Amino acid sequence: MEEINEISINQLKKSVFLSQFIIFVVALLSIYFFIGFNKMYSQFISLNIVELALYGFGSGLILVILNIGMNYVLPEETFDDGGFNKLFFTSLSYSEILLFCLFIAVSEELLFRGVIQTKFGILISTIIFTLVHFRYLKKFILFFVVLIESFVLGYLFLKTQNLLVVIVSHFLLDAILGTYLKYSQHDKQDWNEIKNE
Repeated sequence: MEEINEISINQLKKSVFLSQFIIFVVALLSIYFFIGFNKMYSQFISLNIVELALYGFGSGLILVILNIGMNYVLPEETFDDGGFNKLFFTSLSYSEILLFCLFIAVSEELLFRGVIQTKFGILISTIIFTLVHFRYLKKFILFFVVLIESFVLGYLFLKTQNLLVVIVSHFLLDAILGTYLKYSQHDKQDWNEIKNE
């Protein structure tokens, strides 16, 4: 397997897009064959503003605060995923971060909550979601964080039966943390340049 430093930014973007596109296609095919688009829409999609604000935005922001708080409390190497997230998010513009994070949230939540959790339950969807994020398996804290985040998203879906709620929560989590990672890396680089002058 190639080291993250040997992968070009364009290859990395294409790889992320392709993996999410595959998840999206698998989700759509699974919905078509096992649930039905009409049933999915009528049972699991609701533009309930109170639910979106309270559960979607609220849980997304709480997960962001917990993640950033852990970054300040635990050593930096605890969250090192081999440089993938740092390289990926620092290479994106703000609009690219938003677009990628929206596509990731929609594709993953359609598959993991909309299909897998609906058919097999929260435990199975949480385990599969965590295993799909395989680059975190070697770091216990990262693995545990993804496991908890997945369970929270699964619980939100169980409670609200609304895919839009978990999509909003997942999107906020990824977009804010991606933006935080992008700009905190720039701040660290600027500070290191000032210190070395």
